[in-house]
Amino acid sequence: MASLEHKLIKAIKSKDQATLTKVFKEIYDTYYKLVIYIANQYLKSKEDVEEVCDDVFLNFFNHLENFSYDGNIKYYLTTSAKNSALSKVRFNNIRDAEEMSDEVGEEDIYETDLVKVMKKYLTSEEIEIINLHAIYDYTFLEIGQKLDKPLNSVKSMYRRAIEKVQKGVKVDEEI
Repeated sequence: MASLEHKLIKAIKSKDQATLTKVFKEIYDTYYKLVIYIANQYLKSKEDVEEVCDDVFLNFFNHLENFSYDGNIKYYLTTSAKNSALSKVRFNNIRDAEEMSDEVGEEDIYETDLVKVMKKYLTSEEIEIINLHAIYDYTFLEIGQKLDKPLNSVKSMYRRAIEKVQKGVKVDEEI
C-alpha cells in the first residue's frame, strides 16, 4: 500500500481533480482526529477548535501544488494545527482585552504598579508594543504588521521604552 504522501504526489502530477479530491478525503479522514486533538490542547471552545481544523485542511488543500516531494503530511498538518490554534488564542486574548476595555472603560481597569509606572514614562504606542510582546507573545514582526511599522522600528521602540522605564524608576528611587 502506497503512503499518503506518494498517493498525493501521484495525484498532483496527474492533475486529475477527481483523484486529487479522493486522496485529499483520505488524508482528511486519516488526520482529522489528530488535528482536532492538537487544537483542543490550546483552545477552550468547540467552535474555535472546529474553525482551526477547517482552516488547517482548507489551507492544506489550497496549497497542494506547493507540497514538496519529501514532505510529511502528518508533520505539516500537526504543525499547522498548533500554529493556527496559537494564533487563535492570541486573537481571542486581544479581542477579550479590547472588549473588557470597551465595557469597563480605560480608567476603571485595575492597574498594577507596573502599569502605573509604564503610563508615567511611556507613550500609549510604547505601552502597546510592550504589552503585545511581553503579555500576548507577539513577535516583533507581528507587532510591526499590526501597527504598520518596520521591524527595526518596533525593535528600537521596544528597547527604548524598556530603557525609559528603567531610567525613570532609577531616578524615582534616588528621590
